[in-house]
Amino acid sequence: MDVQIRTADDADYIRNLIFRPGLIYHINKKNSVTAGYVYAETLADPNMDNAKDLIEHRAWEQYILRSKISRAFIVQRLRLEQRFLNINAQSVFSQRLRYLAKAMVPLKRDSVFKKGVYFALQDEVLLNIQNKEKINNKYFDRNRLSVVAGYRLSEKMDLDAGYLFQYTAGFKNHISTHALMLTVNTRF
Repeated sequence: MDVQIRTADDADYIRNLIFRPGLIYHINKKNSVTAGYVYAETLADPNMDNAKDLIEHRAWEQYILRSKISRAFIVQRLRLEQRFLNINAQSVFSQRLRYLAKAMVPLKRDSVFKKGVYFALQDEVLLNIQNKEKINNKYFDRNRLSVVAGYRLSEKMDLDAGYLFQYTAGFKNHISTHALMLTVNTRF
């Protein structure tokens, strides 16, 4: 389950609501597959006249590979999304491929990381692979790079705080976004 609440610039209002449940099958300790659904809502700026909310539904499938190099825990994720959008009063179907690589390094040198401070570096590339002309007319959709410091409270819960840089390709203009992130990660 992934639930996200994102604010607009300067936290003026809630900009995005994302609800992403999924069912996971663990092939073994290093490999898992997941399938799920996303409800994503982009709320219109309340200060703009005639602005409309954008609602997107997605089905998604993903494969995750976990590994360890020295003290670093590495996660690689490949996700395929089937996107159902309403753009300019027109129903649009597209598919997007996402690749994420994350390295988490605990400060403790224990063989098993159960509690303590860690740092993480993550990069995710999103590519339009079907109907790109409806999205931004490019295969490249966006890139998200983040750096976080976190604290593992237990084997079941982490708290993160960090910086996210997102570069989004548009039809004509490209957008660079700088954001602060606060994250709670749980494992059951």
